[in-house]
Amino acid sequence: MMMPKQGLLWVMVLLCYLPVLAQTGMTLDEKYWHYRARLAGDGTTENPGFLATGEDKDCPDGDCAGYNLPMQLRNPWVRNGLIEWADATIMLGWYMALLATEWEVLHRQGQSTTATEKDLYFAMKALNRLDRHAETLYGDSGLVNGYFVRDDVPWNLKNKFPGYNYLYSGQNLFNCYKDPNCTGISDEVYEHCHNINLGFINLNPKEPVKSAMSGDQVIAIMTGLACIARFIPEQTVYREMNFIGECRAMTDRIITYMKTKGWFLKDPNNDLVCRGAHQFGIMYAFVKAAKFITGKNYMDWYAGTVGRFFWKTAALEFRLDPGNAISFHIPLPTKYLNLDFFKEYRKEILFLQINQDAISPGIDWTEVNLHNILQLAATSDTWSKNNLAQNAYYTDMQIFDLLHSALYQVESPVFFRSYWVDLLDSAPENGPCYFDKTYVSADGSRPFKDADCTPVKGWQYYNRFYTPSKALNGPRTHARYGEYNGIDYMLSYNL
Repeated sequence: MMMPKQGLLWVMVLLCYLPVLAQTGMTLDEKYWHYRARLAGDGTTENPGFLATGEDKDCPDGDCAGYNLPMQLRNPWVRNGLIEWADATIMLGWYMALLATEWEVLHRQGQSTTATEKDLYFAMKALNRLDRHAETLYGDSGLVNGYFVRDDVPWNLKNKFPGYNYLYSGQNLFNCYKDPNCTGISDEVYEHCHNINLGFINLNPKEPVKSAMSGDQVIAIMTGLACIARFIPEQTVYREMNFIGECRAMTDRIITYMKTKGWFLKDPNNDLVCRGAHQFGIMYAFVKAAKFITGKNYMDWYAGTVGRFFWKTAALEFRLDPGNAISFHIPLPTKYLNLDFFKEYRKEILFLQINQDAISPGIDWTEVNLHNILQLAATSDTWSKNNLAQNAYYTDMQIFDLLHSALYQVESPVFFRSYWVDLLDSAPENGPCYFDKTYVSADGSRPFKDADCTPVKGWQYYNRFYTPSKALNGPRTHARYGEYNGIDYMLSYNL
C-alpha cells in the first residue's frame, strides 16, 4: 500500500545541502542541472542530448515513435556518429524515477514543478506507447495490456541528433529483419536468442527477438513506478493524466500479464520471450513491489509458497562468489523436484545455478544479476535492511540501499552523508564517458585519439551501479565506448 507523504528520508534532506560541501568546481546542485541540460539537449551539434522530445513539426503531439526514451550511449567517433538504444526500458524506468524524485525535491524547495511534470507525462506516455506497439510486431492491433517492447526507435530518429548518422535500436533491427536491404545495418541484420541448448529457453532461430520485454526491463520499470507512487502526490495532474492513477494502472497491467502467464514472460503468440523469460524465482518480490504501488494484493498460491521460498532463501544465501556467476544458491530438497506441479518450474532452479559466463563469454553476468536482485529487493522491501545495505556496500551498488531508504523511510546502517558527498563529488562535471585513446583498430587507425572525454574512474560506463567493474575500469570492448547519459548520478542526487 502506498505510504503517506511524510517528507523524504533524512538522507534526502541532507542531500539538498550537499552543494555547499562539494569539492570540485561545480556544486553538486549545479552539476545536477548541468547533467539535466546535457540529457535534454538543445538540438545543436554541441549539445544533441540523449533523448528526443518536443511537440514540433516532426512530432506535433510529442509522443512519436522513439520519443522520450533515453539512449544508452552516444559515440561521435565511430560510424560518423553512433547513437544506441539497447535496454531502452531500463533507461526509461530510471528516467521516470529521476523525474519523480526531482518533482519531490523541487516541490519541497518551493520551486515550480511544471517542466518536470511535462517530462514525466511524456515518459509515462512512452511506456504506454511501447505497450501498445508490442502487439503490432506480431501482426495484431495495438493493445495496452502490460506486454511491452524495449523500444520503438526508428532509423530516421537520428535526424533529431545533429552530428549522428548511425542508429542502433531493437526496432531498427526488426525493420531490417523484414528488409535485409534496409539502410543502417551492416553485419547486425538479425537479432537472435543465444544459440544454446539448456532446455529452458524457447529458441526459434528464424524469429527476431522484436525487443521483447524481459525480467530486468520489468524490474527497472517497477523502480520508476514505485518512485512515482512514493513521491508524487495523489492529486497531481498534468493535462489529462493523473500520475498516481496512471502509475497504478500501468503496474496492474504489467503484473497481471505476468501472473496470467504463470510468472513467465510470454509474447502475444504465447511463446517464451528469448531473454529473461523466467520470473518464477522472483515473483514473490514482484508481487510485494506491485502492492506497494497499487495497494492491491496480487499474491497467488505459487507466489506465496514456492515463490516466497525461492526469494527468502536467496536472501539468506546471497553471497558474492566470483567463481559462480549467479551468486546465490538455493538448496532445494530433492523431494520437491518430484512433485508434478513443480516439474514445469524446476528449470528455474537450474537457471539460478548455471554459470552464465559459459553461455555468453564476455558478459559479466555476476554483476548483471546482482543488480537485478538488489534493485528488486529495494523496491519490494522484502529483505532485511542490514542484508540489503551490506550487499549494496560489498558490491558497489550503493544506490539500491538509498532507494530502499527513500521508498520505505528506513535509515541506512552503512551509507552516511559524507559517503554520498564524496561519491557524487567524484562524478565528472561534463558527464560520464569512456574512450581508450590508445585503442588501435584492425586497419591500424586510432579512432578515439581525439575524443573529447576525460574518463573518471567509477563513472566510465552507462550506469555505475549496474556493472561497477566497468564503471571503474571502462568497458571491455570499444563497442561500448561513448558518452553516457548520467541518469545514475542524477537519481542518486535526488534520492
